[in-house]
Amino acid sequence: MKKYLPTMLIATAIAGCVLLNETKTVAQTIDTGWVSVQTEANTEIAPDVVEIKIEVKIDDTKSLQKATDDNKEITEKIYTELSAMIDQEKGDFIKTKNFNATPIYSYKNEKKSIIK
Repeated sequence: MKKYLPTMLIATAIAGCVLLNETKTVAQTIDTGWVSVQTEANTEIAPDVVEIKIEVKIDDTKSLQKATDDNKEITEKIYTELSAMIDQEKGDFIKTKNFNATPIYSYKNEKKSIIK
């Protein structure tokens, strides 16, 4: 028994150190919590910009030139009416963003021809 006593004391001391180290490790990895913040704000203001998109589309199967002329006539009427509503001294303006004229094709006997 006397021979085993020092061995048991040493084994107990080692086991105690291991347990202390494990407890220390567990204490270091404990989650300390978290904080979450969320906010939202709304403000109503009067609009100072207006964007209006108007499309004038003319389909004329006989003449691309006539369709373009008709489009120009309608567009000028729209510009005239809108120009009366805006204040150019304050920086209001009207502009054309896009104009596209695409010919209409017809196919006869696998040959393409343009309808003018």
